[in-house]
Amino acid sequence: MITENTTQRRWAVLIGIDSYHESLGDLKYAGSDCRRLKEILQSESLGFAEERTLLLNDSEGDERRPTFANIHTWLASWLAQPDEDDLVLFYFAGHGRELDGKSYLVPGDATLATLHTLGIPLANIQELIGRCKAKQKVLILDACHSGAGLDVAVMSQAMESEISNAEGIYTIASCGVDELSHEWNEKKQGVFSYYLAEALSGSCLPDPCGRLTIDAVYDWTFERVRGWAAKHRCQQTPRRVTDTAGSITLRNTITPVPQAPSTPINTNTVKTAELQDTVEQLRCQRYVRCPSYQEFLEEAECKGFLAECAEHMPKCFRSERWWVDYGIGLSLLLGSLVILTICSGILFETWPYLVAVAGLIVAVFVAGWGWTHRVFRNYWHLHCARLCSEDHDTTGFCEHAEAIKRQGISREEVVDVLLAFSEGQVKAGDAAMGKRVLELAALRWKSPHAEQRLCDLNARHCQRVTK
Repeated sequence: MITENTTQRRWAVLIGIDSYHESLGDLKYAGSDCRRLKEILQSESLGFAEERTLLLNDSEGDERRPTFANIHTWLASWLAQPDEDDLVLFYFAGHGRELDGKSYLVPGDATLATLHTLGIPLANIQELIGRCKAKQKVLILDACHSGAGLDVAVMSQAMESEISNAEGIYTIASCGVDELSHEWNEKKQGVFSYYLAEALSGSCLPDPCGRLTIDAVYDWTFERVRGWAAKHRCQQTPRRVTDTAGSITLRNTITPVPQAPSTPINTNTVKTAELQDTVEQLRCQRYVRCPSYQEFLEEAECKGFLAECAEHMPKCFRSERWWVDYGIGLSLLLGSLVILTICSGILFETWPYLVAVAGLIVAVFVAGWGWTHRVFRNYWHLHCARLCSEDHDTTGFCEHAEAIKRQGISREEVVDVLLAFSEGQVKAGDAAMGKRVLELAALRWKSPHAEQRLCDLNARHCQRVTK
């Protein structure tokens, strides 16, 4: 539930167009992208009321079909209503085209031949949003689709330039120059809009103060879209232009900070040993929500054969160093080969070969056992890092975050947690800690977005030093 700035009203304009003239080609999922986004925005946590959410879609009635006339009529009246303290979000999913160096959003009744008269210049949309009284304005464009059929148009340099020239509007584009915004047939959505909806619906974690900002949503979506594109051997890199004053908070859920015991310690009556025990208990309260590794394995949702193996693994195999596990396995393998050599010299029978095969199986099993342990250990550290972040436990977070290794764990999951924590630390005034966590995300986890944010943080620091 929104608990920050309760006087703020939230307005949304969602335009999704699938049906186009044959000269442009139909799209598959722009309409469904808008409908899903509408449902998420109208949830209690985001607070976009039904009466302040405008959906222009092919499936709507004639008055709300996304034609040239309807879009202009609705925008003019809709954007005149917000007050200064309100938030306005404009989302467009459809065709975007360039003509004579000018960028257009293509309404449903335009054709390739009538684009110069029925196309809606992007600059006009920016001007209408810019004239709106609301101080917080978000423009999201998903306009260069790969499913366009006959006439596919990539993001042009002209469109990116116009996006970059927006003043006072937080703008997100689904792809970069010379790229397409891909559709995801398995999900029946656009790739960008799918991950955007996932971020807004709760997959993107709030910062340690409980705030979900548009920056965090973009960061989460950026990492996922880039990862999807790399997996499918294509290119799609979302773009962002942040020409706004201050951050835009989409959701604010305050997490209560655990309170220290109210009973004071009387050092005059407590013996030294008891006092030391009490201090140790207070110190360990930071980790009161963090389960032990054994408890984590016992309660793991992924309980199965591998979890059972990790839970009952002998302590001699629970090493954090990969070479210990493989060293043990290699020793067993070499031992088996020695036995094979000796026995083969004495008896020319088949059983020595069976011994060697058995030794090889044992060696592989031991190495795999050690690998399984490290995978679950990494997920335990990640789980504890999330809990420490929610409890604002900086020391505990750093201990667990730095202990996470790369074996068997999702890079995106780890980077999400690190970026969210770093942003919270910077906003709380601890830029040094935020920078430390960003360096961890950039160097160990190779996050390009962490590298960019680290450069921005260093640049702001240099500006303050210069002033």
